[in-house]
Amino acid sequence: MKLLQILKSTILIILTLSFTGCTSNEEICACLEAGKNLNDYASKLITKEVNEQELKKMEDLKSTKNKKCAAFKTMDGKKMMELKADCEGN
Repeated sequence: MKLLQILKSTILIILTLSFTGCTSNEEICACLEAGKNLNDYASKLITKEVNEQELKKMEDLKSTKNKKCAAFKTMDGKKMMELKADCEGN
């Protein structure tokens, strides 16, 4: 099931963000929000057949997340958790 593979990949990517390098708090918050949007949408689709429009939206959300998170692929996990806490506090 392609949707399940996308969801698993998304979760792994978000966890991988634990190992990334810093630019600005606003950018990391945008990255985390994009990942959350993708996960929330994927969760809604996981128990049903996915049509072309839903799959396209999923791909668009994934592309947005990848663009917003590109700068954080090598950030240290501890630093990522600190920045994530700052985002949640805002």
